[in-house]
Amino acid sequence: MSWEELIGKAQSLFVQEKYTEAVGKFTDALAAGADAYLVHLSRGAAYFKLDQLDAAVADFDASIEVKPKSLRAYYYRGLAHMARDHHQEALADLNRVLAIDPDYGPGHFAPLSSRKPKSKASQIPLVF
Repeated sequence: MSWEELIGKAQSLFVQEKYTEAVGKFTDALAAGADAYLVHLSRGAAYFKLDQLDAAVADFDASIEVKPKSLRAYYYRGLAHMARDHHQEALADLNRVLAIDPDYGPGHFAPLSSRKPKSKASQIPLVF
């Protein structure tokens, strides 16, 4: 299977809320030569939904390494920090989103909620 097909399968599994299987396919896609930014960002989102927040942050970090001005990577990492009750890190990431693009809508709401603890990461909506 090509990396394009693996990405498509992984995205389909994610939409079906089969996050563990999606992580596996994203990992396979990365090994097959898929775009590292896209895979780390997407796999990080799947880890986030599985409440595997350390793995999610690691993947979002990897996305940011590849694409340092990625709004989505900073935003998602901020949400993961929020879910871990790491409010200062969450606020820093969410403020970084607004510094990169002041018009990014989700970035305006998230800093306000970064001080409210969440019981599970899977309860925090991911905005694409």
